[in-house]
Amino acid sequence: MSIHNVLAGVAVLDLDRSLSWYGELLGREPDTRPMPGVAEWSFAGGGWVQLFEDHRRAGASLLTLVESDLAGRLNKLVEKQIRIEGQSESDFVKTAQIRDPDGNRIVIAEAVSAANKAAAMDENGKAVAV
Repeated sequence: MSIHNVLAGVAVLDLDRSLSWYGELLGREPDTRPMPGVAEWSFAGGGWVQLFEDHRRAGASLLTLVESDLAGRLNKLVEKQIRIEGQSESDFVKTAQIRDPDGNRIVIAEAVSAANKAAAMDENGKAVAV
């Protein structure tokens, strides 16, 4: 028995509204709608994002998206009038934080060092093995 993938769940108030917002953020429609009230996006480097309606927990989720060009992504977010809440940079990683319409926190990360195995990617968006 072994775990071979990860799925990050994001609780939202209104799935239809959130599908539109996340579609804009991620640049595409969800890859699958496995059941009513659920939408999922898969990523080439591995992992999935799953949106689901949960009125009790909406706004309390945290999602980290790994990006190969943080500056480019931030420019696109500003064009879409998505507010950047904060940015940080270390020798290991650069990050920026935003919130979805329900208040869920989204961290966008770009590796500065290939030693950052969680966020290091090659030019094709594939995870870099160090």
